[in-house]
Amino acid sequence: MLRVLAGNGLVAAARDTATGEIVGAGQLLAPKGGVAEIAGIATAPSHRRRGIGGAVTALLTRAGARSGITTLFLTPANDQAASVYARVGYQKQGEALFISLRPDPTPN
Repeated sequence: MLRVLAGNGLVAAARDTATGEIVGAGQLLAPKGGVAEIAGIATAPSHRRRGIGGAVTALLTRAGARSGITTLFLTPANDQAASVYARVGYQKQGEALFISLRPDPTPN
């Protein structure tokens, strides 16, 4: 299942054919300048290691390509997730830097 979200993003969900339960999902965030992020790829613990995360990622990747996106990126949570994305065709390129910001203790 693929649904368009407000702001031109997409969400994909995978259902268990026997129960109708959603067992996997992910989102293609709205593109900016031909670049977009795939985020929130998740699979129910009871359905892991069945290719669902890869299938959702591949579906969102194809949808992005069809919509004219030229660069897609995602951030794997761990090495296992990275290997799923690599099977779809994603490659590691560089590293990202992050900072955790604390709220300013003095109000303006």
